[in-house]
Amino acid sequence: METFTCVVDGPLCLWTAWAYLKNKPYVHVLQLLVSTAQFYGDFLYMAIEWVEGFVHGPQYHPLYFWGYFILMNSFWLIIPGLLMLESACFITKAVRLSGLTKVKNGPAAAKRSSHKSS
Repeated sequence: METFTCVVDGPLCLWTAWAYLKNKPYVHVLQLLVSTAQFYGDFLYMAIEWVEGFVHGPQYHPLYFWGYFILMNSFWLIIPGLLMLESACFITKAVRLSGLTKVKNGPAAAKRSSHKSS
C-alpha cells in the first residue's frame, strides 16, 4: 500500500491540487480517485489493526488508542468521505444536465421502443 501511495497517490494529489487551482473541468474525477485511495488506505490500516487485535499499541488507552488511533485516523476517513460524496454528486448532476443519461441502444432501448409501438 505504501508503494502505491508514493508512486501513484502522491503525484495524483499534486495533479488534483493543480486542477483545483486552475479550475479544470476534470477536477472532480481526480478528487474522487484521490479521496477513494485515501479512504481505502486508512480503512485498510484500521481494519488490519482491528483484525490483529490491536497488538501494535495499548488498546483503549486514552491517548494512544482514542487520541491517536481513533481521533487522528477519523480525519482520514471523514474528509475523504465528504470529498467523495461531493464529487459523486457533482459528476451525477453534470451527467444529468448533459442529457447523456438516456441509452440510445441496447436492451432497455428495445423495450422502450416496443412499448411505444403497442
